Amino acid sequence: MCENHSLLRVIKDTAVRLEAHLNIYNPAINNERNGIPEANLTVHFAHQCLRRDWLVYPEASNVSHNADSQNPIRVDLHVICEAQFILTVESKKFHSVEKAKEIISDYQRAQSLHYPHQYKDLPHYVLLLAITEDPNYENWWCNSENWYNNAAVWKELANILQNGDMALSSFPMHTDEKTHHLLYAISKVAE
Repeated sequence: MCENHSLLRVIKDTAVRLEAHLNIYNPAINNERNGIPEANLTVHFAHQCLRRDWLVYPEASNVSHNADSQNPIRVDLHVICEAQFILTVESKKFHSVEKAKEIISDYQRAQSLHYPHQYKDLPHYVLLLAITEDPNYENWWCNSENWYNNAAVWKELANILQNGDMALSSFPMHTDEKTHHLLYAISKVAE
């Protein structure tokens, strides 16, 4: 797991600031389907990284190393904390089996990405960020080993989250209308 606790502080600060913003304006697209756009989560996380003078690259790809330049591997954010670590970040809403499939795909893609820059030899971590309004999804994320579901998608996502090197948790974000949960999972990319 990431020895650098500054990353956990960035996640916590993201939840605090996003909560403050949601109390002013909730940019929900569709309230019945966990309507806060995931880009809000990504932007707030990127802002916290920039406040710490980390290097942040939204919509990053490995196009220079991908043999298929028509189909580069793209991720939401690539973050470099100079002399400490590099980070691949994917953000999602989490409210359905379809979103669970997307999280699995994002995780697999992020695990396979190699960056062509001078910091490529630093420890590389993958950070999954998710947002949900449903307390059952928040509970499942944090305690998937206690839930039984025979569906392959839920088993696969549970295996990812229960990986021994994975650190995961959630932060509640309270608004006048409801509670949102910022979910996260961090793991080191195998070398």
